[in-house]
Amino acid sequence: MKINKYANVLSCLVAALILTACNSGSSQSNNVAPPLDATSTTYNNIAVLNNPSVNDVTNIANYKLNLTNQPFYNTVVLFASNIHGNTPDEASLYNNQYLTELLDTPEGIAVIRGLQHAGIKVQLSYLGDWQNAGWSCAMSAKGVESLSNQMVAAVNHYGADGIMIDDEYCKLQWSC
Repeated sequence: MKINKYANVLSCLVAALILTACNSGSSQSNNVAPPLDATSTTYNNIAVLNNPSVNDVTNIANYKLNLTNQPFYNTVVLFASNIHGNTPDEASLYNNQYLTELLDTPEGIAVIRGLQHAGIKVQLSYLGDWQNAGWSCAMSAKGVESLSNQMVAAVNHYGADGIMIDDEYCKLQWSC
């Protein structure tokens, strides 16, 4: 268990070093991002839909940018499938009734493909569920690999574009 605790502390330190390195090369004296160009078409608007219905997901495509008539949102996160398990290394994924109705029906998949066809990325989200499973529960490398493989398999199975992980709500949590 000590190894996992130290590994988590190490990962927190690495993240802090990466953030420091990213900020150290800034040409701005106060590390403030430069202003956006008013004519820029580059944006990153993310919609996180909690327990989304087919109708909720359909409505995302209705929001457009006035200047370009492009979709306002370029990413939709379907929040959230849960990470279940009684021991950290035996975690499994669970879709609640809302995500099951969306991901496991032809109507739901058609709506998701419609968003993707419009250029909107669709991500699946994973969240702990107050059980002894997930990264905050001191998983071994083998447990992390198993859970990661399950997530990749779900992305491939549903034809999603990626994942978002909300690493909280685990019975046992380490903190930096």
